[in-house]
Amino acid sequence: VVVKCDCGIIKEVSIANLLKNKIKGCGICRSYTNGIGYHPLRSVWGCMKFRCYSVKCKVYKYYGGRGIKVCRQWDESFQEFFDNMGPQPSKKHSLERVNNDGHYEPNNVVWATQEIQCRNTRTNVELTHNGQTMILKDWARETGLANTTLWNRLFTLKWSVERALTTPQRRKRG
Repeated sequence: VVVKCDCGIIKEVSIANLLKNKIKGCGICRSYTNGIGYHPLRSVWGCMKFRCYSVKCKVYKYYGGRGIKVCRQWDESFQEFFDNMGPQPSKKHSLERVNNDGHYEPNNVVWATQEIQCRNTRTNVELTHNGQTMILKDWARETGLANTTLWNRLFTLKWSVERALTTPQRRKRG
């Protein structure tokens, strides 16, 4: 069968190898416009599984090492994964687990930009002041304080949240 890559390169391949996903594209764009064979999201799907199941993955300790798994239907079927997630909205979007301690499964995964994902990490510090809870970065923006100033007040100087948020930042001399 003849296939055409997204970049325009045409080549003849065995239908058996194509259907078994042994053909990975031209080696440049690695995807087909005809929808048969390699799909660009296969690498997203594969990396998701790699993070959860391979101790060789550099970030395994943050995923599989913490007990994060891929649900059975996605683990066994790229098509199920694609049917649930749909196409990637843009190259800036990647998989985001809504509950950072939850598994990769339909009700817990969305497409999100890096900016959105930075708001959903275990390392974010949530602060509550006057009944409102926000992450440290948002409180810094809200108060006009530098992130580092707020961090130092809270964790180096051990100030209370109220004092750290309500004390104006001193101007530098000079």
